[in-house]
Amino acid sequence: MPHRNNNSDDLLAIWQEIEADVDAGKCKEDRIFEQGVSEVVPDLLERITIQHPDLGTGELLARYRILHPIGSGGMGDVYLAERADGQYEKRVALKIMSLGFTSPDLLARFQRERQIQAELNHPGIAKLLDAGVAEDGRPWFVLDYIQGTPLVEFCNKHHLDHQARIELLLQVCHAIAYAHDHGVVHRDLKPENILVKGDAHNHQPVVMDFGIASREQDNALTQMGNFLGTPAYSSPEQVKGNYSALDHHSDIFSLGILLYELIDNRRPFDGESNTEISYHIIDQDTPPLQRAGVSPDLSAIIFKCLEKSPRDRYSSVHELIEDLENYRQGNSVVANPVGFWFRTRRRIHRYPLLSALALLTFATVLTLAGLTVWQHMSKNSFAARQAQIAQRYGQAAQQIESGARLIYSRPLHNTEKEIAALETRYRSMHDNLAQVNISSRHVAHYALGRAALSLGNIEEAQQHLEQAWNAGLKEPLLALRLGQTYVKQYGKATRNMRQLMLSSVETRQQAFDQARKDYLQPAMTFLALGAKADHPEAQIAAAILRYTAGDTKGALEILQHAIDTAAWPVTAMIANGNFYLELAENSLFAGDNQQAYAYLIESENLFSRATQIARSHPDAITGNCIARTKLIQSGEYPRVMQANPNPDVIAPCDALMTVQPNNRDSLLQVTKAYVNTARKMRIHGNDPSLVLDKAETFVNRALQQNGNDPQALRLLGSLLMTRSYWRYDRGDDGYQLLNDAIAAFEKAGKYAPGDNLLQQELALALQTAGKAEYANGRDGNAAYMLSNEVYRQLVAQPDVAMNTWTEYADELSWQAYYLYSSGRDARQPLQEAIRIAHTAVEKSSGNLNAILVLAMAEYSQAEFLYLQMEDPAEVSAAAFRHFGEVVAADPGNAIARINQLGPLALSIDFSLDRGIPQTMQLEVMHELLLDFEQQRNAAFQAPLIWADYWRYMAKQARLDKRNPAEDIEKAKGFLKLALNVKQDHYEAIQSFGYLAVFEHSWRIHSGNRGTADYNEDLRKLSEFIKEYPDLPILRALRGQLRSLTAVQPSDWSEVIGDFQSSIAMNPLLEKRYGPDLKHAIAISGG
Repeated sequence: MPHRNNNSDDLLAIWQEIEADVDAGKCKEDRIFEQGVSEVVPDLLERITIQHPDLGTGELLARYRILHPIGSGGMGDVYLAERADGQYEKRVALKIMSLGFTSPDLLARFQRERQIQAELNHPGIAKLLDAGVAEDGRPWFVLDYIQGTPLVEFCNKHHLDHQARIELLLQVCHAIAYAHDHGVVHRDLKPENILVKGDAHNHQPVVMDFGIASREQDNALTQMGNFLGTPAYSSPEQVKGNYSALDHHSDIFSLGILLYELIDNRRPFDGESNTEISYHIIDQDTPPLQRAGVSPDLSAIIFKCLEKSPRDRYSSVHELIEDLENYRQGNSVVANPVGFWFRTRRRIHRYPLLSALALLTFATVLTLAGLTVWQHMSKNSFAARQAQIAQRYGQAAQQIESGARLIYSRPLHNTEKEIAALETRYRSMHDNLAQVNISSRHVAHYALGRAALSLGNIEEAQQHLEQAWNAGLKEPLLALRLGQTYVKQYGKATRNMRQLMLSSVETRQQAFDQARKDYLQPAMTFLALGAKADHPEAQIAAAILRYTAGDTKGALEILQHAIDTAAWPVTAMIANGNFYLELAENSLFAGDNQQAYAYLIESENLFSRATQIARSHPDAITGNCIARTKLIQSGEYPRVMQANPNPDVIAPCDALMTVQPNNRDSLLQVTKAYVNTARKMRIHGNDPSLVLDKAETFVNRALQQNGNDPQALRLLGSLLMTRSYWRYDRGDDGYQLLNDAIAAFEKAGKYAPGDNLLQQELALALQTAGKAEYANGRDGNAAYMLSNEVYRQLVAQPDVAMNTWTEYADELSWQAYYLYSSGRDARQPLQEAIRIAHTAVEKSSGNLNAILVLAMAEYSQAEFLYLQMEDPAEVSAAAFRHFGEVVAADPGNAIARINQLGPLALSIDFSLDRGIPQTMQLEVMHELLLDFEQQRNAAFQAPLIWADYWRYMAKQARLDKRNPAEDIEKAKGFLKLALNVKQDHYEAIQSFGYLAVFEHSWRIHSGNRGTADYNEDLRKLSEFIKEYPDLPILRALRGQLRSLTAVQPSDWSEVIGDFQSSIAMNPLLEKRYGPDLKHAIAISGG
């Protein structure tokens, strides 16, 4: 869906849309999440429930009368109700599943909540009183109605002191411990779900809402597209979305947040959005308590609850209860006191190299201080300043890293200004490097390298990190960072080398060898050292080493472990997503679309999970955009569109334009996504104009930055080609757009010689130009020959991609079509096209595009045989079958649907001309035409095929000795439409000639000549010949039409002239019209 900023205007507009749906009875919880307003979901859900109650006041549900709505529990509505069966009086809270929330998953979750409430019997947990199913099938249940106040509000309202607050939380802990003992984890502990009844002296907290609770042994019912819980009170593993790993330790973290808030009157982790809060929970240390007089032991208890790793928290709530009781009684506690050394140890554990550098600086300062006894004060002062400068560099680098993470973690927004501010800070550090003494400069270089890496400046990061390494700072974490820069450099180099397929094998091998030497070998060396670092990203290094060694499964297992255990899993998710992208790329290159699709789905899921944590992270969003683009390219477009209806299919790429609207790489990536989507839309008969307009905006923005950018020029050419195709489909002139596309490709070729993708696009553009020339009655052979030459160079390479062979086969079949249409022998290119297409189908495991190209080549061969007066039945059947395979796999493929009718029509017409009835085949053709019309495809209309169908029906009627007049009139009606469709005009005038010859032959033989109609048709045919003077078939058809009424020698002279000129222009017509010519000459006595 389109991403929107959550400002008040957007939220108001969204709310109005949702409110309209509520009024119509259509609102669902998922709708709110789809609209990109998950930051305010609780508020929206509550407003939906309260403003638009499902049950009205006074309405009866089983034994209960509804009084009024009191809230919402996510997928259920909660009402205050009273017992209404006369047995006894009691007010209760009745919860019923909301309208529109009756999917099997939601129903199972609701029923699970009901069962959990039924099994838990504790004074601190809301008690289940009754349950049932409404008449409309929705389950409901009844709980004690708790007239209480949310936990924190209660404590503040009654001004409870620390001890009273701890006592109150202990009661909550006993209730949660009871639930845990029964195998239930709450997963949404927050003040609003803990209501306290009573007063300041006599009170009882009651835990409510087990709507997302789970059993520790069964996490099958987890997330269904939405976040489970409340981020501000969730554990790190919960906000990371690792729901399968949630256990009682997650509730302990939530209890720690509650205890922190009760003592300090603020939450430990806060922010402007849920995403920012989640980032703080995952990555930032728990801030110290600000309230004065808090015991170190109490701080220790809170901080132990809030450990990032579940294993470092209390092992159970019982242990937490015991520690709180020990604190209250003045006994020692299990938790370690929170002080300077506690925090130092924690930082050393989480940031080993940074801490080592800080200690190194500290040691340097101490050493310098000791040297003052012996050295002069000025020297000591200078050295101290140098140590401070080096320390400041380390702090600045950490701030840039944290700043970048925080920017990326905020809700989707334009990050360019914020990142530019960090860039400015980085440049200031870089410019002041000369002020750092050479003895401390290695520390500054390391800091600069880290900062550059976090900002995506890979080359600069590599330079600084290498200088730090060469200066003697040979630490595992530095080696890890260096290895990462080399891996990125190698990836960039190999991506560029994919475009060298036109170069010689030797040239490409030299380029790969050089890339391995320059990037891959040092990457492996540094990563092997970095894998020893005590850092979560060391697992990524280990995974890369495994993958490079050929152990793909082991690499993926390591990365999954990194995702499950890292405090900041985004880096591992992106790395894992890139691994799957690489695997998908290899599968696509081999032509295995199904395997590529599976890998791409995995990749997209990983990038999507990363963007749930870091919503503005450009690497995660870029990966998501690339994965979606590859999915569209993979040949699985129908499956992608089914899961992501247009136009949301490229929403991940829209997000990239929000985050980096002026970044050159992002502009090109998004343009590519839009162009590929437009191509698929056009093939499926959907108007791609709006998508192409957006693509043109982005590529022009890139060309404004560099008008000679070859990649931008190539994408511009692709865009213009797609637009020209669409215009041709609509009957408009796209020839100028096609010439502009060729010009863009040729200009790009000047700046990127040997770019395989560019050459392939150029060949396709030239091939299309040949088609356009032919369609306009001009000689397109020159363009075809240029295209053919480019393809021959492409496929001469031993490792050329399978789709290049497919496109070459397509080019050969079109060239053959031009050849036989202009009277030249086309057997050789047709046979070669079919051979290559068969190979492509076999090697690509049935790639739909390869099958379509094979069908088109067979269709061309069938038409060639038809013109040669040879039976096309066998090859027509093969073409018909292959078109059918494409349609079966991709029902929306209008090109396959409309072309499937072609070989069938050839076979029918050939047989009818020989007096062979085609009743069954005509029924099949009629069914296919009706099926095609049901698609309501505006791009591919079929009046010409309908005209041909009724012409065949007229022929069949004549064979059956029936009057074909009605069929002829229907054919004429459709021909009139077809003649007004520009892309059909060329073929339609030929069909007009065939129909005119048949009609007047029948009329003359039946004694109903119709002289006026005859003369008008002859006049029209002569006008068409003037319009297309180089189209020989028209002259032959006029010769046939004239022969029907020829009497005088001058009449036969005209007939002979037409046949002779048509055969002279196209010798292949000799077999078809040679006998007519001989007959005319014999009759004329010539």
